[in-house]
Amino acid sequence: MVVCFCTGNLVAFVCLIPALIFSLSSGCASNSGDYETAATYGKASCCCLLFSVTIYMIAVLVAIIFVILIFTTGLAFLGIAKEEVA
Repeated sequence: MVVCFCTGNLVAFVCLIPALIFSLSSGCASNSGDYETAATYGKASCCCLLFSVTIYMIAVLVAIIFVILIFTTGLAFLGIAKEEVA
């Protein structure tokens, strides 16, 4: 959760909050002996976690591709042209 928050990926961070809540609920249900509910909450926590990691990785890949495009095209696609030397 800290990595998602520190890197500014708030969508992934928001998806991690339900994962944490489901995980804690799963532990409480397991301690009280309700293993069926604990398994259900555990699966929900796993799904939320996988979704948030997927969103985070997509955001990282988009950022890497954006940086590569900036350096390979010489900022031309942003409208910043290089000055020509006479």
